[in-house]
Amino acid sequence: MYSLDWLIPNKVAYARVYGRHTLEDMERSNADFKILLDAAGGPAHLIMDMRAAENLPIQIKRGQESLEVAKHPNLGWVVSVGSTNEIVKYVGIMLVKVFRLRFRRLNSMQEVIDFLHSLDPNLNWSAARLELLVNDAELRFPFA
Repeated sequence: MYSLDWLIPNKVAYARVYGRHTLEDMERSNADFKILLDAAGGPAHLIMDMRAAENLPIQIKRGQESLEVAKHPNLGWVVSVGSTNEIVKYVGIMLVKVFRLRFRRLNSMQEVIDFLHSLDPNLNWSAARLELLVNDAELRFPFA
C-alpha cells in the first residue's frame, strides 16, 4: 500500500509505502508519480518513506517495465528514509543500479529534509504540507 502527494507543490513529492507493497501497488504508484512529474514543469525530488514497509515485490524484471518513470526528465533526487527490512533494502539497491538513479538512503526524516535543503536551499519549506508527515512531529524546517 502507498500514498503519494506533493509535500512541496511541484518540487518535492512524498510517497509513504506501508504494509505489503505489491507489484500492482508499484505500478499504480509509478503511474501516479509520472503524472506529478509531468505537471512539475521542472526538476522535482521524491521522498520515499519506507519506515512502515513490510515488503517490496521482488519481480525485478516485470517491475522494470512499470518503473519507466525513473527515466523521466523532471526526476531529481530520490531520497529514501528508513527500512530495517533486508529484502526492502536489497530491492531498493537493485532498482538504483538498474535505473542509475540519483539516490540517497537516510536514517531519519530530519536527515532527508537537511539533505534536500543542501541540494536546493531555495525550496519553499513554508509551503510544505506537513499533514502528510504523520509520524514526524519534531522536525526542524529551514524556513527562510
